[in-house]
Amino acid sequence: MKTPAPQILIIDDEISCLDTVKKALVANEDVWNIERSNNPQQALETIKSNPPTIVVCDYRMPQMNGADLLAEVENAHPSVHRFIMAERDERGLLEAGIGSVFHYLPKPCPAEKLKSEIQRCLSIESWLGADRIRRIAENVGTLPCLPPLYSKVVNILESEDCTVDQVAKEVSTDLSISAKILQIVNSSYFGFEQEISDISQAVAMLGIEIVKNLVLALQVFEDDGSSGDKAFVDSLWRHSLEVANGAKAIAQFETKSRKRAEEAYASGLFHDLGKLIIQRAKPEAYREARNRVDVEEILPMDAEAETIGCNHAEVGAYLLARWGLPVHVVEAAAQHHESYQNASESFTSLTAVCAANDLTSKTAPIDRSDKARLQQLAFWSEVIEGKEPTRKPPQSEIAQDTQKKTNGIGASTQNASTPSPLNNVASALSDSPVSGKAPFLPPPARKRDAKTVTYAIFGGFCATVCLGFALFLFTKGDPYENVDLSAYQTPTRQE
Repeated sequence: MKTPAPQILIIDDEISCLDTVKKALVANEDVWNIERSNNPQQALETIKSNPPTIVVCDYRMPQMNGADLLAEVENAHPSVHRFIMAERDERGLLEAGIGSVFHYLPKPCPAEKLKSEIQRCLSIESWLGADRIRRIAENVGTLPCLPPLYSKVVNILESEDCTVDQVAKEVSTDLSISAKILQIVNSSYFGFEQEISDISQAVAMLGIEIVKNLVLALQVFEDDGSSGDKAFVDSLWRHSLEVANGAKAIAQFETKSRKRAEEAYASGLFHDLGKLIIQRAKPEAYREARNRVDVEEILPMDAEAETIGCNHAEVGAYLLARWGLPVHVVEAAAQHHESYQNASESFTSLTAVCAANDLTSKTAPIDRSDKARLQQLAFWSEVIEGKEPTRKPPQSEIAQDTQKKTNGIGASTQNASTPSPLNNVASALSDSPVSGKAPFLPPPARKRDAKTVTYAIFGGFCATVCLGFALFLFTKGDPYENVDLSAYQTPTRQE
């Protein structure tokens, strides 16, 4: 049965603007069903009775404000993807709705950006599907809005004269976020030799893209004042940072591209965001799901779906898509438990995130019979430790082994022949020891107890006293004063 073409509705009271949008999308008319309307009220009634896949609406319209129209669309059909087009200086008026009620598009909007945004939404549809999106909205309820500081940073990045100092100035308006970014940049995650105390320097060292994503992550993970499980949130934050840095290291090694490495970092940073959203929206149900994982020994994804009605991968991908984050970030959230089921010889951010997640997760279900995958994980564990890898597994071997696996979403985790939890690759590969939950992190500095410190101080004091006394003897007394110099004189010869 042929899949119906996605329906895209463009709403603008100006015919000339509708013609401009149609011209931008003319190349896709054979695969997209594009409709236009210059009557907002009539378009809204049509949407309510026959919802399209995507709605693109102008902000300034005399009959109805575009933001109000899209809010009604959200109430009637939450699964419809919604975009609002407005001039850049009007974006500040829309911050409350950006990322929750609609996505923002500049007006006029470049044709390539418009097409890429539409394609991103269609990709979300293919990963999740309208029914699953509807189920998420029903089970999780109200989702958080896009944090305002992140929106301001994105607005700066989209300006033509964006500079590091501008981004740093905006970030520095939030003292809490600034302090946390400085804490992260000076931690072992990045390993800079000198201490960084200035936010402008931190932005320059990390790069604007990484700082932008850290701003979003820090604001989302920030304590919301609820009586949630703080230990769980702290653990999830550390895991997210570990996966982000691991994925970044792998992507940098494989692609030699800073841009691809930054994409992998962002994908890893948000891959488990759905866990945080479910934990805050349904704390009791999520606690029950986590208990079932321990008691019944079932996979977390299964426990979440059975207890809550949706899993964290679906929820995270749905929220990130609503916030308008790039496709590679949404894909990692949706498919990071697919492992290498869809792997090919082409390397993507998802490949890096899956590997980093397997290496850091305590409950990663690994098929021990998949020798090629275990060898690849062992290889990448050396990459993210900063070591020189001993041997790179042939990609053909990995691809052939992957082809032998059964097809279907989640098959590698749910249909693996002998899945078993493992803490790290060392439990599966005896010839490639990898220690610790996060092997790519620099080993923590040894903690010295009080007794050791006392001995060290006392020993240093004694050495200083001895050296001082020796210098005193040497400088205050003549060491040759009592020496009989005649013993060293050559006797004169008598004639």
